[in-house]
Amino acid sequence: MASNQPAGASGPLPAMQELSPTTFLYDPPSAVPDPNSPKLIAIFSWMSAQDVHIAKYTSRYMALYPSASILLVKCPFIHTLSARISKREIKPAVPVIRALADSTPPSEARPQLLLHVFSNGGATNFAKFLDMYADADRAGRLALPPHVTLYDSCPGAFHWMRSYRAMSASMPRILAPLAHVFIGLFWLLHVPLGRRGFFGRMWATLRQKALLASEKRRAYLYSKEDRMIHWADVERHADESKQVGFKVRAEMFEGSQHVAHSKLNPSRYWGLVKEMWDEDLRKAEPPLKASEESAPEAEPPRFTPEPPKTTAEPEPPNFTPEQPKIIAEPKAPDAAPPMPAPVPVRPAPPPEATKTTPAPPEVKPPRPKKAPTPPPTIQ
Repeated sequence: MASNQPAGASGPLPAMQELSPTTFLYDPPSAVPDPNSPKLIAIFSWMSAQDVHIAKYTSRYMALYPSASILLVKCPFIHTLSARISKREIKPAVPVIRALADSTPPSEARPQLLLHVFSNGGATNFAKFLDMYADADRAGRLALPPHVTLYDSCPGAFHWMRSYRAMSASMPRILAPLAHVFIGLFWLLHVPLGRRGFFGRMWATLRQKALLASEKRRAYLYSKEDRMIHWADVERHADESKQVGFKVRAEMFEGSQHVAHSKLNPSRYWGLVKEMWDEDLRKAEPPLKASEESAPEAEPPRFTPEPPKTTAEPEPPNFTPEQPKIIAEPKAPDAAPPMPAPVPVRPAPPPEATKTTPAPPEVKPPRPKKAPTPPPTIQ
């Protein structure tokens, strides 16, 4: 089967050391350590995944984090049938992660390990790994290194037809009907007897706080178009994990099939991977950015011309023209009093003067003409 091909220098998974038939380790060649990069990336692939498909993830991780080691745990079909074989082949992964945990100072809060789990096959193998990890240490050191976990298209509960599609996808068409036989045996041995089976054990293990106390956060990547894992199962597990204290992020993709979210929307998928890992870096950066942000604060004066745009000055002129109108109206009544001034010209006793001199009668006509003319102009 393609998934069991050894990874060598000429294969799609080059330079990976084989620890067991299904467990491989990649160490970067003399890479300069990056404090902001994961020290180890552990991939638990989906059932019967081909090396060509797995390589799309390993190669992308090598490009994103050149200094990180990569641990790969495959899931051949036999792992779903035999717990003894699967545990024997997964066991070499335990000392790899234990070594990272022992080398990480207790005071280290930043994540050192990035876990990427695919489908129910990878989730089941990851649950088995956690059990062996806890059993391998007599000192009771159960905690993994500080880590971030990505659950791609998992976990899912038992559904007959969805399980059939998952199993038959890795079988020749002529043997596909045998998948119903395996599923039927599983159903008979577990469902009527109320036994959890590996689905139930996996479901419970992935939200067990005692085993995953060092987890910083987790993300669930899923879609409604997935024909093997029901989206409602993923959301239910995410809700249950949140209730027991895990920091959860659920990302639903649209239109993508099972473990194909990165293929349909690679920018969003790998952007999410970066965001999940870099969250601690963003929290630590604010003090450094404070000085950078102070510089932009000095820039606003450059845009001071904006205040003039608020035409506050033209507003006063709008009120000033009204003032003269108000002043002009009261002046009219003030000018009215002068009207009586000409009235005192009552010294019309000139008739007496006329008696003495005949010339005054000739002056009388101009005086009455001048007196009436001013009043109309003032009105």
